[in-house]
Amino acid sequence: MKTLLRWVVALTLLLTAGAASAQSLAGNWQGTLQAGQRALRIIFVVSAAEGGALRGVMYLIDQGVQGIPATVTSQGTAVRMVAAGANITFEGSVSPDGNSINGNFTQGGNAISLVLQRATKDTAWAIPEPPKPMAADAPLTFEVATIKLSNPDQPGKLFTVQGRQVRTINTTLSDLIVFSYDLQQKQIAGVPDWGESQKFDLTGQPEAPGVPSIPQLRGMIRQLLTDRFKLAARHSFGESCWSDLCS
Repeated sequence: MKTLLRWVVALTLLLTAGAASAQSLAGNWQGTLQAGQRALRIIFVVSAAEGGALRGVMYLIDQGVQGIPATVTSQGTAVRMVAAGANITFEGSVSPDGNSINGNFTQGGNAISLVLQRATKDTAWAIPEPPKPMAADAPLTFEVATIKLSNPDQPGKLFTVQGRQVRTINTTLSDLIVFSYDLQQKQIAGVPDWGESQKFDLTGQPEAPGVPSIPQLRGMIRQLLTDRFKLAARHSFGESCWSDLCS
């Protein structure tokens, strides 16, 4: 009976510690990321979820990016925040006073040092109002779009929507096909050799106002691939390929 009581007490202490950890991390954490010559302000809004878990939303406020859901985990002083939708991970360690997290911001394999500070009522940066979404019946075309060769010295890979501007960095033709057709790499065939190795930066502004949803963004990039690369799609159900895409 005493052994059982010790286990109950130990479990209670663990649960209490987890809830206290979640509560101590709840709030706005903000920091400035030095990405080359650019200074980008980032906010992670962390809140407590059921069962002592944590959840978060990430804002890239200088890029006009809407809030991106993030998973938040902690163990001791170690904190990990992952915004899977943007391929972003932040890992760091909480300071002894609990008011800062010193760590690394990683996207596309490129890690950059970042210190997040706990925001107060006086220091908190304003979170921009979310932009209006694109109409459901909007044309899935770009008003203007440019595709140029990437800078070979620029690390990482990026798909993002900044306000109304759609951008990709260091993306191959194969990357664009995988995203726009919602496929896995192994599901495409017939892409020329340069389509697997040559990297491009894409910048475009949709014809219709508002921020496109992911399905709308996929449709616009599919149309752009057809217009610029004369890409044709054939759907097959062979052993190894769902879609046969060829130029």
